[in-house]
Amino acid sequence: MQLIKILKDSFEFDRLTLIAYLRFIIGGYFIYASVDKIIDPYSFARMIEAYQFSSYFGLSFLDTSLALILPWLEFLLGFCLVSGFLMDEANNLIILLLVFFIIMLSLAFFRGLDISCGCSSLDTTITDAILIDFVLIFACLLIKFRYVFARRSNV
Repeated sequence: MQLIKILKDSFEFDRLTLIAYLRFIIGGYFIYASVDKIIDPYSFARMIEAYQFSSYFGLSFLDTSLALILPWLEFLLGFCLVSGFLMDEANNLIILLLVFFIIMLSLAFFRGLDISCGCSSLDTTITDAILIDFVLIFACLLIKFRYVFARRSNV
């Protein structure tokens, strides 16, 4: 019986430490993904244009606007998540961004577009990017509901 308790305690982890790791991983990923786009917004605008979404609706000017705004938003949200400043708000906006990214990537996939996702400087396929975004959403949901899953004390 004592052995089971020792094994159980050794595999438990501190919930707050896990949340801190997730914040740094997700925030760091968003900061990392934004840097190349901030440095070269023209290339990022061409990647957005390759999705053919805005031109489909006759709103091609959105490509340039998104290329200028989105990287800075990603950087700011990543910084807020890492620093803890407005963490819950940043986390909620990251979830919304990830859902938007999944929708855009899925539309490109179902339309048969052979494009780079434009997610970061890493060259990932559309299906890999969708999978990464789902994993990031799951991690963000763990952060969002960090108090719901708190262990109850045996008092």
